[in-house]
Amino acid sequence: MRLEGGPEIDFYASCQRDGYYVGSLFASEGCVERYNYPSAKSFRFVWQSSLQSRRQIPDSVLDAQWAQQDHKPRKPLQGQAAKARIVFSCESSEYFGYQVWANFYAFLTSGQSSATWTRLLTAGMRDDLADNGQVPGLATFQAKRTLYSRRYSPINKPDVITKWFESSDRPREEVIVVIDPDNWLLKDVGSYVDRVTPGHAIGEPAYYHGSRTAQRLWKEVCLQNCDVDVDLVGVPYIVHRDDLAAIAPLWRSYTIMLKDRVAKDSDFKQKYGHLDLAWASEMFGYNFAAAHVGVRHEVVRRIQVRDVDSEHRADKLQGVSMIHVGRAWFPKTYAPAQKWAHTEGKSFSHFGQQVWCKCNNTASTVIPWPLPPDADFQSTKTLEILHNSMERFGPIPENAKFRRGVSRGTYGASLD
Repeated sequence: MRLEGGPEIDFYASCQRDGYYVGSLFASEGCVERYNYPSAKSFRFVWQSSLQSRRQIPDSVLDAQWAQQDHKPRKPLQGQAAKARIVFSCESSEYFGYQVWANFYAFLTSGQSSATWTRLLTAGMRDDLADNGQVPGLATFQAKRTLYSRRYSPINKPDVITKWFESSDRPREEVIVVIDPDNWLLKDVGSYVDRVTPGHAIGEPAYYHGSRTAQRLWKEVCLQNCDVDVDLVGVPYIVHRDDLAAIAPLWRSYTIMLKDRVAKDSDFKQKYGHLDLAWASEMFGYNFAAAHVGVRHEVVRRIQVRDVDSEHRADKLQGVSMIHVGRAWFPKTYAPAQKWAHTEGKSFSHFGQQVWCKCNNTASTVIPWPLPPDADFQSTKTLEILHNSMERFGPIPENAKFRRGVSRGTYGASLD
């Protein structure tokens, strides 16, 4: 289906006036395939663009976050752009709630030389974290869901970035640093930002970096620049603003195309199944969109370190700019660890006794503390940021409209 003559249509799963919101169709999306799931029984025409009606992030919000950065006194931006904007995409849920607190705290305390920060929220409306005043400067841009969002949530990343560039809040910063909500900053990323120019971006090697199968996949699905090898990078993507504006809508298109091919073409699925396209189509979509528009990526290792990486010694990891969190461990000799001991994660038991995991439905409420002095680097940084963010900002507000609490099965669910 295609929308003409109006900016948006909102779809709902029932005929009730306040029925469950499914997603929205934007005129700028062009022709969109209809699917049996999610089903929509009613719709509402929207005659005023939700993207253009007003600025969601006034200059005063960016001034407030600029002034809060810990490393030195700040003069207000007063409408001037910083060099970089650090962004991540998320929904409103218990799973993402504490990550927003931690991500913003890490930004404020990591010594950024010239950067602002924005949460890119996919939801039917702005949530309570955006406008409650509890955390000044927590900049949120919200965009309604694409209809594909309920089928495959990673589509939200290219979709909300595309809509951000179409909006009144289109970024003015020269460089955009795209991270994940569980990428928590440790150091200034300015040295990487300064290396970015139009057509030249930076990225961390993806888990499939070096894969010839991934290169064959690109040759099979490419629509432009098919003679080049694709740069197989993952987050963080550090890219010029104008390049990301060109990449984003193609990123969304390639992602949906890959997901549809996997769903409808059994030969295609078998040929490329080991690349994990069922979940990682969004990652390949970014790579393919960048190749399509001719943006090359310098591959830089150790911008970030993951919780499950083999290196955990602090003396070897002091140079990394961010951690990609997931789990935390205490030494098995540390007796208090038993109080928080997990049964999940046995395959990582060589790191110690697992005491925290973002996969656990109590991750937002049970933060092991204090830390043993000999905890590994990733565990120390993860739990320090979690604990200190809640010390600084307070607990995540209880709000059943946007976060369902810690009940099993609802931890990661978004209501809107």
